[in-house]
Amino acid sequence: RTPLTSVKGSLQLVLGKSAGLSAIDSELLHISLKNADRLIRLINDLLDISRLELGKIELTFGKVATGSLVDEAVAGLRAYAAAREISIDVTSAADVPALAGDRDRLIQVLTNLVSNAVKFSPAGASVEVTAGHQDGEVHIAVRDHGIGIPAADQCRLFQRFQRLHPGHSGEPGSGLGLAISKAIVDRHGWRILLDSREHEGSTFTVVLPALREPARTGEAPTHARASGEEPPVVLLIDDDAELGERLEHAWDGRYRLTRIARGIEALDASRRVHPDVVLLDVVLP
Repeated sequence: RTPLTSVKGSLQLVLGKSAGLSAIDSELLHISLKNADRLIRLINDLLDISRLELGKIELTFGKVATGSLVDEAVAGLRAYAAAREISIDVTSAADVPALAGDRDRLIQVLTNLVSNAVKFSPAGASVEVTAGHQDGEVHIAVRDHGIGIPAADQCRLFQRFQRLHPGHSGEPGSGLGLAISKAIVDRHGWRILLDSREHEGSTFTVVLPALREPARTGEAPTHARASGEEPPVVLLIDDDAELGERLEHAWDGRYRLTRIARGIEALDASRRVHPDVVLLDVVLP
């Protein structure tokens, strides 16, 4: 990345003196600068995905206002969408709660989802971004009206270097954006859902738990919750998927279960959900 940054800087310096360049020289230098930018983005993506998979990216958890998070992610893409004659419509529920997470990384996820929606939408279409909540979870959905994704291809969508419609958008890409987004969501202990039909568009939804506000002074402690309050939170750290399903069925809503399959994600999850109980498999790989 360092040599490429030097190349990019040199190209910018030369182009800054473009008065002495011929039209052909200027065009060739602009092409070189554009491809240097493309290579830098690709290297950044490769570094991100490798660090995420190795657990070497530290997440900084904090309280994040959901509405402002969505607005900030969309604001950076409005000019890009306008250049493609596409509008971005944002709808946030007035009472949507805050969430706990790494703000910068969450913006990276939403930016990727919205830019993909714009990239694969026809001119004159709209991309809809909605934020709401249900059953203690925040849902942020990004919907486009593009070509959709065939059911047979959806299982490959979040894998590295997968570009399902490489010629449709007219723009180069690495096929890493969705893999990085899913890795970030996984590190938060959340999930990302897809609803898509060919020729009918796609909806990507990030589902994450709402922030649990601390009890006010004088309120009953968490172990003495009144009827109708949130159930106790259990953090299960175990790579046995069937165990988690059995516990969810056995508890039948009496406990709220957060399931983590990898030890590397356990600390991030515990800082985020503040569990009442932790169940840990001590022989995780």
